[in-house]
This record gives sequence, C-alpha cells and structure tokens, in this order.
Amino acid sequence: MLSRVEEHRTLLSLAERLRRKGEQAEMERTLQRATGKEFLPALRRETLRRAARLWRETGDVGRSAAACIQILS
Repeated sequence: MLSRVEEHRTLLSLAERLRRKGEQAEMERTLQRATGKEFLPALRRETLRRAARLWRETGDVGRSAAACIQILS
C-alpha cells in the first residue's frame, strides 16, 4: 500500500500525463481526488498550485483563476 505522500505524488503525476494526452475531464477528476481530506493541507495546497498551472496550460484561465482563489482562501 502506498503512503499518502506517495499516493498524492502519483495522482499529480497522473494529472500531468492526462493533460498532455488532452484528457481534461479525467485530469479534473484526478485533481479532485488529490485535494481530498485524507491528504495533509500542504499536499492539498500543492494540488491547487499544480491545478492552476495545468488549467492555464490547457487554456482554461477560468479554472486556473478558480484554483488560485482557492489557494488564497
């Protein structure tokens, strides 16, 4: 069984691969899993930072901005 940190790292890596493949719906589900309460707050913040970048790279500035706002709240 993977530790929570390893599981989180795997989810973020998967989200990156899904973005490159153009699978945005699956990327979104993966990012949502990585923001789950089972992960430490620092890991959830890392997910939001990564989500902001990934959404910006896909051209979805609205979702990128939403991730930034969540970081600040």
